[in-house]
Amino acid sequence: MTGPTPGRPNPGDWASFEDRKVRYMDGSETTQINMTDTGMTTADTYPFITYDSPEYDPGGGYYRLPGEEYRTGTVNMSAYLNWLNDNGYNINLN
Repeated sequence: MTGPTPGRPNPGDWASFEDRKVRYMDGSETTQINMTDTGMTTADTYPFITYDSPEYDPGGGYYRLPGEEYRTGTVNMSAYLNWLNDNGYNINLN
């Protein structure tokens, strides 16, 4: 799908198509996007992950199925590695 469609999610919202429930040991529950205190939040990932565009469902919704390579986006690994090192992970891939 190309071009804007009325009601179409913004590219920044496309990560929500990847969201899933997370259950804590105490029985409480949240979604991956809303998790905190994990080191890297979903918002931190936006500069590194480019999600493929969801498809429009004529019924009025959107969906995204994995493509031929079972991917739903791409990751800029160089930028991600820089974030890791800027946040104290000290990873050297040389």
